[in-house]
Amino acid sequence: MGGERANLRGRTRSLHAALFRRDRPFRGRFCGHCRNLLLSPSRPHGKAVSGRLQPESCPLSGVNLVEASAGTGKTYAIAALYCRLVAEEGYKVDEVLVVTYTEAATEELRGRIRERLREAHGAFGGKETKDPFLKALIASSKDPERAKRALWSALCSFDESAIHTIHGFCFRALSESAFESGSPFDAELMEDVDSATREVVDDLWRRKIFTAAPLFARYAMKNAAPEELFSLVGRWGTREGLTVIPSLTGTTLQQAEERFNRVFEEFRTLWEERREEACRLLGSGCLKGNVYKPDSIPEWGLDVDRYLREGGTGKPPDKLEKFSTPSIEKNVKKGFDAPQDPLFDLCRIFIEAAGELENALEGELLLLKSETLKEARQALKKLKGERNLRHFDDLLTDLRDALRGEGRERLVESLRKRYRAALIDEFQDTDPVQYEIFKTVFGGGPLFLIGDPKQAIYGFRGADVNAYIAAATEASRSYTLDVNWRSAPDLIGAVNSVFSNAPGPFGNERIPFHPASPADRDHKLLEFDGEPDKSPFKVWFMRRGEKEKPIGKLEGRQSAAAAVAGEIVRLLSGGREGRVTVGGEPLLPGDIAVLVRTNKNALLVKDALTNRRVPSVICTDESVFESREPRELLQILHAIANPADSRIARGALATDILGGDGGLIARMEGSSSEWFGLAERFYSYREEWRNKSFVAMARNFLSAEKVRQNLLSFPDGERRLTNLLQCVELLEKADEEEKLGVEGVIKYLSSKVADPGKNPSGEHQLRIETDERAVRIITIHKAKGLEYPVVFCPFVWDSSSRRKEAEVACRDEADPQKVILDLGSPLLEEHRERKRREDFAEEMRLLYVALTRASAGLYLVWGGFKEAGDRALNGLFHPSAKTSGGKKDLSDDEMLADLESLSQRSGGRIAVTPMPEPSGEPLPGETGVKTGLSLPAFRGTIASEWSVTSFSALSSGRAHTEELPDRDYLGREAETKTGGEEGGRRNIFAFPKGAKAGDLFHSIFEIAGYGGETTLELLDLAAGKLDFYGFSTAWSGVVAETVNRTVNAVMGGDGLTLRGLLERDRMNEVEFLIRLGRITVRDLSRWYEKHGGGGFSPQIPQLVEKLEFSPVKGILRGFIDLVFRREGRYYLLDWKSNHLGNSPEAYIPEKLERAMAGNYYFFQSHLYAVALHLHLRRTLPGYDYDTHFGGIVYAFIRGAGGSPGQGFHRSRPTREFVEGLAEFLTRGGEA
Repeated sequence: MGGERANLRGRTRSLHAALFRRDRPFRGRFCGHCRNLLLSPSRPHGKAVSGRLQPESCPLSGVNLVEASAGTGKTYAIAALYCRLVAEEGYKVDEVLVVTYTEAATEELRGRIRERLREAHGAFGGKETKDPFLKALIASSKDPERAKRALWSALCSFDESAIHTIHGFCFRALSESAFESGSPFDAELMEDVDSATREVVDDLWRRKIFTAAPLFARYAMKNAAPEELFSLVGRWGTREGLTVIPSLTGTTLQQAEERFNRVFEEFRTLWEERREEACRLLGSGCLKGNVYKPDSIPEWGLDVDRYLREGGTGKPPDKLEKFSTPSIEKNVKKGFDAPQDPLFDLCRIFIEAAGELENALEGELLLLKSETLKEARQALKKLKGERNLRHFDDLLTDLRDALRGEGRERLVESLRKRYRAALIDEFQDTDPVQYEIFKTVFGGGPLFLIGDPKQAIYGFRGADVNAYIAAATEASRSYTLDVNWRSAPDLIGAVNSVFSNAPGPFGNERIPFHPASPADRDHKLLEFDGEPDKSPFKVWFMRRGEKEKPIGKLEGRQSAAAAVAGEIVRLLSGGREGRVTVGGEPLLPGDIAVLVRTNKNALLVKDALTNRRVPSVICTDESVFESREPRELLQILHAIANPADSRIARGALATDILGGDGGLIARMEGSSSEWFGLAERFYSYREEWRNKSFVAMARNFLSAEKVRQNLLSFPDGERRLTNLLQCVELLEKADEEEKLGVEGVIKYLSSKVADPGKNPSGEHQLRIETDERAVRIITIHKAKGLEYPVVFCPFVWDSSSRRKEAEVACRDEADPQKVILDLGSPLLEEHRERKRREDFAEEMRLLYVALTRASAGLYLVWGGFKEAGDRALNGLFHPSAKTSGGKKDLSDDEMLADLESLSQRSGGRIAVTPMPEPSGEPLPGETGVKTGLSLPAFRGTIASEWSVTSFSALSSGRAHTEELPDRDYLGREAETKTGGEEGGRRNIFAFPKGAKAGDLFHSIFEIAGYGGETTLELLDLAAGKLDFYGFSTAWSGVVAETVNRTVNAVMGGDGLTLRGLLERDRMNEVEFLIRLGRITVRDLSRWYEKHGGGGFSPQIPQLVEKLEFSPVKGILRGFIDLVFRREGRYYLLDWKSNHLGNSPEAYIPEKLERAMAGNYYFFQSHLYAVALHLHLRRTLPGYDYDTHFGGIVYAFIRGAGGSPGQGFHRSRPTREFVEGLAEFLTRGGEA
C-alpha cells in the first residue's frame, strides 16, 4: 500500500487542479436567447407559492425554489439573478456562490454570467439595449453609477468568481475553514477508492472466514467470495441513510449442522442395508411410469451412492427426493398401495435436515454480508484517517459532519462571511447530504435552488429527487418556468399531448406535469419544400408478424437503426437540394442527433450511417480504451516485445493499424526472408524502446509502418487515427510518470483494455472529432441540457437486461430520503416490486429528457417489442392497457388506434406512420467521409487445395486456417455470462459455457501441480485466472474444486489418475505437423468404411460422410492438450469443458460416447493418435505401439470424479488402425 500512497500523493496536485480548472471547453449547444421569463400558475406543493418569477424584481432573500422545465431558460435566469446580486446588492464575484454538477456546466455558466455582466455594464453605460430584463434593471436602480462601478469591478475580478462543482465548493469550504471544520490541512485526495476498499474487505474476509466453522467457510467460499463482498461494499458501503435488512444477530447453524450430521449417519447406514430393496420397490410397477422410469432408478441410486461416499458435502442430489415418502405417495398409480420401507421415511427426514442446514448456512451468509457492510464503512473511514487520505465523496460527508459538530456555529459564520448568496444549479440532481449542507449554511438566504424534478435522471449516481421534494416543502417561495424558448410551437404542443395522455405520468403527486407554452418569438422551423412541417413529432410504428409474436430486441434494434439511417440520408439529400431546411437554411448533418441508451446501440447506429456514407460521431464518456485501436496496439506491442515469435507477429500483421494485409501474411508463409525482414524491424523497434523511450519508438513505428495511411483508408479513418494517437499519448504519459519499461507498458495497456471503466479519468475519455458537419450520436444522459434541430429516438422502447441481483435497494416509504437495502428478508419480493416502480419513474423522467431535446423535429420508434409493456412510453401511449411481465394485451391494431387517438388530440402535431423499410442507398456526393477504393474484379484462378489446415477446419467446414490450441471452439456452445446458477447456487454445471471457459481451464491445468498444491494455493490460482479471463472471482471455490476433483479422479477400471504426475512426465500444448496428401470427404469416408470406427460406433463412416471440407493437400497442424507418461506408457489427453447437462449422470460413459460422435471428437482423437504415434516412433528408442502407446483420454471436466471413469472417455485404436490412418493421411486418397 506504500507504493499506492506514493502514487496518490503524486496525483494530488493534478486532482486539485481538476476540481477548479477553467480551460476545459464545453462541447455541445445549450438553449439560449431567452428574454422574457413567464411562469405557470401556483404549484401544489411548497410552503409559500409566489407564482410568477420576475428576475428583475423578485425578492433576493430567503430560500427560493425555481422549477425550470426543459428549454425554459434556466441558465438565463441564473445569470440574471447573479447580475442583480452584483448591481443591486453590491456583492463581489467571490461572494456569490454558484454550484453546478459538472465541469462542463461550470464553464458554460461562467461564460454566460460573464457575458451577462458585460451586457449589463454596457447598458448602464448608455449602450442601447432591447433586453427587457436590462431595461427593468436600469429603471429600478436607485444608484446607476454605483451599479455600473459594481458591474465593472465584477468584470475585472471575474477570474475570482466562486462558480464551482459541488466537490469543488466542499473542498474550498473545508480547506479555507480548516480550523472551524476540524479538517486536516494536508489530506491527500484519492481518485480511486477501490484499492483501499479491497484492502478493507480482504482483511474482514480473512478474519471472519479463518475463525468460522469449516462447513460455513466452505459454503462462503462458494457463495460469497471476497470479490462478491467487494462489489457489495463498493455499491453500498459508503451510502448515506442506508438501512440494511434483515437485522440478524446470530443463526442456528451449529444446531442445524449437528442434526444434519446425526441424520446423515443414520441415513447412510440404512441406505447400505436397504438400497437394493428400495430400488426394487420403486421399480415394482405401482408408481407412475412417467415419473419413476425403471431405467432411471439405477442411475438415481448411483447418484445417492456418490453423494454418501463423498461424505454429504454439497447439495444432495435432486433425485434423492424420489426415495422419500411424500414423492412416492404423490405418484402412486390408481388401485395400488404406496410401497413401504423405513428408508423412505428416513429419506424425508434427511431432506428436511439438509434443507434446515441450507437455510442456516444462508442465514449465516446474510449475517456475514450485513456485518461486512457495517464494519467495512468504519474500517474504511479509519484507514483513510490513518493514512490521511480523502476521496471525493468524503468532501461532502466531511463538510456535512463538520456542520453537525461542535464547531457548527463558527463554521457557518465563516462560510457566510465568505459567501453572502448562493445559486444552486441542477438542484434535482442533488442528494440529502448536499441539501443539508446548503440548508445549514444558506438557510437564511438568499438561496436559489434551480432545477427540474422531471429531469432527475442520475439516481444510479446517488442523486435523489426526494431531496428536491423535501426542499419544495421548506422553501420560502416557489416558482415555475414554463415558457419553452427551445422548441417550435407545434413540437411543444405534441410533447404536451404525450405527457398529458396519462394521469400523474411521473409517478409522484409532488412531480406534476405542467404543459409548456411556446415563447413569443420567431422559431426556426423544419420545412419541406418551403412549407413548415405541421406534424413535427413523428411516431414510426413497427408491426409484428402474422401471429403478433413480440418483436425481438435484436431485430428491433437493427431495423430501427437501419430505418433511422435511411431517413437521415433522405433528409440530408433534401437539404443539399434546398428542399429540407431549418430556419430557412439547408439541413446539415450537424443539425441531427440520434439519442441512445447504450454504447452498443450507438455503435449500431454509427455502423448504419457509415455504411450509407453519412458522417457521424459518437459523443460519449466512453474511455478510449474501449475502442478497437488500443486492442490492436496491444497485439502489436506484444509482437515488438517478442520479435522472434511468428505467431504473435502474424496477429500483429492482421491488425488494421498495419494494414490487415492477408496477402502479405500468405506470402510470408512461404518466404523466410519476408519473415526475417519483419522480425528484424520489430527487433529494432524493441531496442529503440529499451534504449530510448516508448514515445521515440512509437513515433518511428507510426512513420515507418505508414500507420496514418493505413487507417485513413477506412471510412471512419479519422476516428481510428484519433483513437490510436490518444492511446499513444496516454501510454507515453504513464511510461514517463511510472517508469514502466517494455513489460510495464504492455501490462498497463492490458489492464486498461481488460477493464476500461475502472478508475476513469478525463484524459481517458474518448476525444470527439471537431467536425461540426457530423450527425451526433449521443446518450440521453449526456444529451441533457443540449438541443438539436432534429432528434431521432429509435430505442426508447428498449432497455438493457438487468441481472436479478440477490439484494434489492429501494426507498423507505416512511422516509423517502432513506434507502432500504434488503439482502434477503421475507419482504424481498415486495421491495423488488417497489424498486421496479422507482426505476419506472426514473425511466419516465429520462423519456422526458429525450423528448425535449429537439427544437424543430422529433422521430420516435414504437411497436410490439419484447418487454416493451414495462417501458415508460407504454404508460404514456397506452395508459389503460394491462401488461404482465412486459407483455401487452393489445394487438397492433389496438395499439395503432391509441396512437391515432393521441394524434387527433394533439391537433395533428403527432404523425403516426409505419416504420419505413430500410434503405441501403448511400448519401450521394461529398460528405466528409472517405469511401473505400473500388477494386477491379479478379478473373484468374488460384490453386486453393494446398494449405495449412486443422481438425477445426476439416470438421467445421470453415476455410482451411491455421490451428490454434483447442479450447472447445467446436462444442457448439454459445458463450454465456457469469450468473446462471443451478438451483440458485454456484456449481460447475452453472459455470459459463463457451470457448472462454475452455481457455480458463486449459490455462489452469497447464500450470497446476496435479495434487501438489494446498487448497489456498489452488484457490489463489483459480482467482487469478478467473480475473484474467473476465469471470467473477466468486467462482474461485467452484473452479478450484473442479480442478482438484479432476486431478484426483480415477479415469477407469485400471486405476489411471493424474494425481502426483511429475513435471518430467508430462508435456502441455504439444504442437504437431503432419504432411497431407490430397484428401476429399469421399476418400476419408471410404477409408473409415473399410477400417471401421477405431473403437467407436459403427455409424462413424456415415458421420464422416457429412463433413463438408473442400479437397485439401498440404500440412495438418494441431495441438494436443497434454501428453503424459505412466509406468512407461504414453497417453494423450484433451480437456473438454463442454456442458452436457446439469447433473453427474449426464457424464457417464454412454453419454460421453454421443458427445464424442456429435462433435467429431472421434476424428480429432484419431488424428492426435497418429501424431503421437509418429512422434514416438521417431524419437523413442525401441518404440512398440502395443507396449508404449497407453491410449486416448478425453476429460469432460464438468462431470469428472465420482465413480471410476465418470467424466472420462477413453479409447485405444489398434496398431493397424493408427498406422493405416497415418499412411492414408500422408499419401492421400490413393492409400
